[in-house]
Amino acid sequence: MNDYVRERLKAIKTNWLLQQEKLVVLDEEANKLRKQAQELQSQAPRPTSEIVVEISSKVEVNASFTLDYFIGNAGWIPAYDLRATGVGQPIELMMKAQVTNNTGEDWNNLDLSLSSGNPTLGGVMPNLNPWTLYQPRPMQLQEVTMQSRKARVVAAPSVAFGGAEMEDEDRAANTTVANTVNYRTTTKEFAIEVPFSVPSDGVAHTVGVKNHSIPATYKHYATPKLDKDAFLYARTTGWEDIDLLSGEANVFFEGTFVGQSILQLDVPKDTLDISLGRDKGVVVERVRRKTSNEKAVVGSSRTVTIGWDLSIRNSKGTSVDLEVRDQFPLSPQSEIWVKLEDNGNAVVDEQKGLLTWNFKLEPKGTKKLGFSYSVKHPKEMPVALE
Repeated sequence: MNDYVRERLKAIKTNWLLQQEKLVVLDEEANKLRKQAQELQSQAPRPTSEIVVEISSKVEVNASFTLDYFIGNAGWIPAYDLRATGVGQPIELMMKAQVTNNTGEDWNNLDLSLSSGNPTLGGVMPNLNPWTLYQPRPMQLQEVTMQSRKARVVAAPSVAFGGAEMEDEDRAANTTVANTVNYRTTTKEFAIEVPFSVPSDGVAHTVGVKNHSIPATYKHYATPKLDKDAFLYARTTGWEDIDLLSGEANVFFEGTFVGQSILQLDVPKDTLDISLGRDKGVVVERVRRKTSNEKAVVGSSRTVTIGWDLSIRNSKGTSVDLEVRDQFPLSPQSEIWVKLEDNGNAVVDEQKGLLTWNFKLEPKGTKKLGFSYSVKHPKEMPVALE
């Protein structure tokens, strides 16, 4: 039996080695064929298109023509670099364009022009059909089938998509670009001053469009309930006069990359806030008052009074304008009553339960703030009060 097993194993191993040698030969042939295929693909002509133009003229004339055509495999999106060298300095904004070319034709040293319009959107104005409300009623199976067929017929008009088209159309018509812009009826476009090359590789290539210097005011913002650090942000006005588009922005402060932000400029507002990151030079502490932790039980109700002390310290060598926000609870139920006992001279928003302090903190200075509130609720009802 051992001799038999030994001979069988020897035969199996020999055949396995033969098959492995065949696989190596086949892999070598396959690699040769792949290389040949790649060489043929690189030498193959690129796809071309043919444009037919019919020209009619009443008289014989020598004339030259410029042909403009539209192709869908190209586009661009805006991007920005926001640089603030320091507090009190204007923000340097650089508008860029990320241009993508996947047309099969390289663009070499061309005069590039960018437009805010989108030719793929429809240009037909939508119409609203009457909107009728009805009360559902029980129907037999046959009635349901007939009604569904009728619904399919009625739903044929394209007004269901017209609203979305009009919204996109309005957005495209209202978008603006930098101030080297040619104003047209519904779109705006501007030309890149330096010839630019974009290979047909489907990769976004960045080209600078224009630089702007925007005046800005700087302010610190802190929410000690959520974060002990203060955040520095810049507020700019007049940005709507330089015709920008919404896009992603790289933010730099004092030569350091802070992070990425989104410039959402399609929302109508006159002030643009740009976050410049955390400022470790301003420290905020929030401590619960021990003397205000009073619980009083009267009958079936319990009243709890809670207070908070806020301490803000400016360890910087310059003064800062600071906005501090905190909150007190709101009651969605009639069984729970909330009363703001001490607002700490803050601006109170009763609808949102917000407390806001705005003040200027001198260098190496400290500011003390505080507030308290009381909550009355059934003593058997658990309520989160912090």
